[in-house]
Amino acid sequence: MSRRIEPMFVELAVASMATAYGWDARWLDELRHDSHDDRPQMMSCWDPRLGRHDQIQDPVSHAPSRAALERIAEQRGSWAGAWSVAAGHEGDVVFYQTVRGRTAPTASQIAWLDAAVAAGMSPDQFVVARWRLH
Repeated sequence: MSRRIEPMFVELAVASMATAYGWDARWLDELRHDSHDDRPQMMSCWDPRLGRHDQIQDPVSHAPSRAALERIAEQRGSWAGAWSVAAGHEGDVVFYQTVRGRTAPTASQIAWLDAAVAAGMSPDQFVVARWRLH
């Protein structure tokens, strides 16, 4: 028996769960960004026929999430350290950072959180999502 296994990234799993509950969510792939600036590529799905750098970008459409991302990047002076997933619903915005096992957010991701707080966001809008393989 043969089973086709589709690739799944934990960031897309988190975004998919948020979407299932009515939130507008995107994976902010910081490893893939526009060559003109350091803005991460934003995705809501993965096409297994395409390579990582050819995936289709799906920018954040939720206006409060988009505005929050821009404010944080402006406060920080960079998109470096942007958290893995941005999710928005009505007026609410939440960011998730996925970390494997006992690892912690990086110094750059902590600096992104600090910039967000300086830009008027609450630390309660930031969630560390720990995961592991079984």
